[in-house]
Amino acid sequence: MGLVATPSGPETSAEPTTADGALRLRIDGLGPPRSGPANGVAGPQRPIAGVAEARRYLQNNERPLYFISATSFNLLGVDADVGNFAFITAIDSFDGRHARVFTPREHMHAPFTSIEDINNYLLRHDDVRARLGGGAGAAGLVFLMFDEHSEALARGLGAEVWLPPASLRGRVDSKIETVRLGERAGVPSVPGTLAEVAGYAQLCRLADAHGLGRDLVVQTAYGDSGHTTYFIADEADFVRHADAIVGQGEVKIMRRIRCLGAAIEGCVTRRGTVVGPLMTELIGYPELTPHRGGWCGNEVFAGAFTPELRARARAYTVAFGDQLRAEGYRGCFELDLLLDLDTGELWLGELNPRITGATPMTSHATRATAGLPLFVLHLLEFAGADLEVDLDALSAVWSDPVGFEAWSQMAIKHTEPAAALVSAAPASGVYRLEDDGSVVFDRFERDHRAVRGDREAYFLRILGVGDHLYEGADLGILLLPGRAMDDEHALTPRARRWIAGIRRLFAARPWSRDQHRGELGQIVEGASAMLYQLSYDKEAAGLHQAALAALECLPGPARVSYIAELRRGWLLYLLGRHVEASDAYARATALAPAAVESRLGRMLPLIADRRYAAAIAEGREILGLDPRNYLASLRLAYVEYAQGDYAAAAAGYAALMAAYPGDIEVKAGLGWALLKLGRGDEAVAQFSEVLAVAPRHAAASEGFLAQSR
Repeated sequence: MGLVATPSGPETSAEPTTADGALRLRIDGLGPPRSGPANGVAGPQRPIAGVAEARRYLQNNERPLYFISATSFNLLGVDADVGNFAFITAIDSFDGRHARVFTPREHMHAPFTSIEDINNYLLRHDDVRARLGGGAGAAGLVFLMFDEHSEALARGLGAEVWLPPASLRGRVDSKIETVRLGERAGVPSVPGTLAEVAGYAQLCRLADAHGLGRDLVVQTAYGDSGHTTYFIADEADFVRHADAIVGQGEVKIMRRIRCLGAAIEGCVTRRGTVVGPLMTELIGYPELTPHRGGWCGNEVFAGAFTPELRARARAYTVAFGDQLRAEGYRGCFELDLLLDLDTGELWLGELNPRITGATPMTSHATRATAGLPLFVLHLLEFAGADLEVDLDALSAVWSDPVGFEAWSQMAIKHTEPAAALVSAAPASGVYRLEDDGSVVFDRFERDHRAVRGDREAYFLRILGVGDHLYEGADLGILLLPGRAMDDEHALTPRARRWIAGIRRLFAARPWSRDQHRGELGQIVEGASAMLYQLSYDKEAAGLHQAALAALECLPGPARVSYIAELRRGWLLYLLGRHVEASDAYARATALAPAAVESRLGRMLPLIADRRYAAAIAEGREILGLDPRNYLASLRLAYVEYAQGDYAAAAAGYAALMAAYPGDIEVKAGLGWALLKLGRGDEAVAQFSEVLAVAPRHAAASEGFLAQSR
């Protein structure tokens, strides 16, 4: 669950040098590649020699380039390095004061379940479509997350996605596939195994067979920020997480190690892989996140790792990047590495085939040490540039933080379970830490490069007034010079003061039973209907946390009734709390075992979390109770499609067509399945039938355009 300041260019800096002389960056043949964007960045008539010249060229870029995401955080400040680069965001962190940030006007939309969902909503928004259609040449689009529908929407807008194909990114993004890629690249993972898990006893047998002990870490294939990482030390831990592990196909089972997390980003180019600095990670600090094992920041400084460890990390990243290139991948990626504090071994943790939360620190360090952020090489690659560069020398410059001042960033999340609404929130900009420990706003700035001295820091606000607070909600990102952790990997007193000071700038209105009663006007204990009405009213207003809180005011047995659990499951699903939603629907089913609607409801969070095996099992249970159930059949067909079983999906949609020949959603689904099977003419026939009665149907339009191209 984005105009006052005009961007200015970065400060001029000398070309970087290596130990044996000047490092020259030559970029030949900028312009459209032989196979790629049709309208690449217009290139000069001669090669670009040297970083200073590359910078000038990029600042004069005329092709519209956009980063589309929930916020501008991941590429904060890149707009100052690249001309005609802007942000399209769902959240306006700058309250309209950033000239390169565009946030469309709000209107009603189905609740978001993923970042991909947010981006596809933006691509469908009339304001965004009008903006993308008004540039000089086809726009280049970059996302944090995207899918095949994002690609189709971009094509429909005449834009190009400057990222590897979604199908490839989705495959290599799997934690299971990461282990196998690492094996092929010679990059070792934490001791463990890959296997399906049916129960705790089997998990123990697998652990014993591979010498992993009984203190384990289990990860499912997809998930970020620690949301699908489970620590299993005994059977009670397993029971607590069994629903998220059992039935998920292969999972990653690892020995639990005492480790320091590290992040390193690279960029795959046609000539090889270039690597940025090795950074420490902030993981699981309760002052920052409620998620044990969850990412909550990074820091980069010279003394974090020995030269030997930095060299090993760089070698691993180059090897992994070269393996990705062999798979057809190009552009930015990030590796999470784990330094075993007991053995000194360096292990592969995860691959993130994209820009990440670490990218702002990478951009800051690479800009400071070589005059350009690493991400610029990503843009040049997709612009069709042919780079002649000593990648090892450039990586050496970027991987060595000597001479670069230490910087940190901390992602501050709401850590309390209580429901509340934000009533006051700090603005984005530069803040100052006072002697008494208070944090005060100093001035508005567009990014963190405006910070001066170790008493200042930059805060990018995410949650604003009127937004709902829930456990794990992002308040904002704090970027500051200096370290956030001490040598024992504890938060420094200074970091704690900054965190506490920023939190004090937020105010919230709790949603207690008494407040609900006051809002409704002295309701009596038995007024369940009024509380349900309040819940529905809050949902209609988009205040899903408040709608959920109303249910907690229900008296006595009504609070745990079938209807209450059914509604609780729906609201938790809208909030993106999918495991809790699944649990609520399961409780409803236990209260009414013959009911179909709770089982239908449970399919939604299971599908959203890609827990496809469990979703299929639920769908088949429904069809056992109600063999002609429309929604169950439709969702099963969707799951088959999502898993890549296009033949089964087509059969499922075709069966539904026999019963519902006029259903345009079924026709559109059948069309996409046929398209994936290479039966383009049949697919177009389905899309045409949809468009004949619903000319603006998005999925059918996207499919029609995809086949036409």
